Amino acid sequence: MEHFSDILLNEGIVARDSSMVKLYSDALSIAPTDANILIVGASGTGKDCLAKFIHRHSPRAGAPFIHINCSAIPAELFESEFFGYESGAFTGSSASGRQGLIAQAAGGTLFLDEIGELDLDLQTKLLQVVQEHSMRSIGSTEYTSVNIRIIAATNRSLPGMIKAGQFRLDLYYRLNVVSFDIPPLSRRRQDIRALIEYLSLRFGQVYGCQKTFTPEAMGFLLDQEWLGNIREIQNFMEKLYVL
Repeated sequence: MEHFSDILLNEGIVARDSSMVKLYSDALSIAPTDANILIVGASGTGKDCLAKFIHRHSPRAGAPFIHINCSAIPAELFESEFFGYESGAFTGSSASGRQGLIAQAAGGTLFLDEIGELDLDLQTKLLQVVQEHSMRSIGSTEYTSVNIRIIAATNRSLPGMIKAGQFRLDLYYRLNVVSFDIPPLSRRRQDIRALIEYLSLRFGQVYGCQKTFTPEAMGFLLDQEWLGNIREIQNFMEKLYVL
């Protein structure tokens, strides 16, 4: 396991806790397949990092990795961004049409981040893509096949949303062929020290100064909850070098 941790570190992935080493080992095993994947974890735990790792170690590594933050695109624009549109499809559209994000991922991986933020209408339209691997751009009458691998991620409880009528059960099962649940840092304490040491070296190189931690300072940092997980530690460590 320690050897595999060193291999991951060469890719910029800090994983010393046994739960994370196993998670990435399992991800490496599933990467060569085309199975849809659902990544679950709190904000800042590294869901996008895991998705990119799977893409890099898949046969699709040489093709695009398209990251779509489902919460960042307004609902009224999502369909045109996602599916694209034909020439003259609607008022104000480009005369030459526009290729959608799905088409841009052709041959590669489509990463649907914050999938739990999609409203039900958009979930229904996404289901066609996930289920049939086909899509229809706005203004077109024909479906075209799309060769993509889909990885979705969320920090929400999709089963809870299904019970509340906020997420489609059929879409959930299509996305959740293989699932990875990334634990928060509070449940993998071994990674906290490793992250602090890794980020200290990294920011020391970036800012041209190296800092050391007293045992008391390191003990204080190890005792923190880090509710923002890796993102919080990264921001904190950069502040130490900047200020």
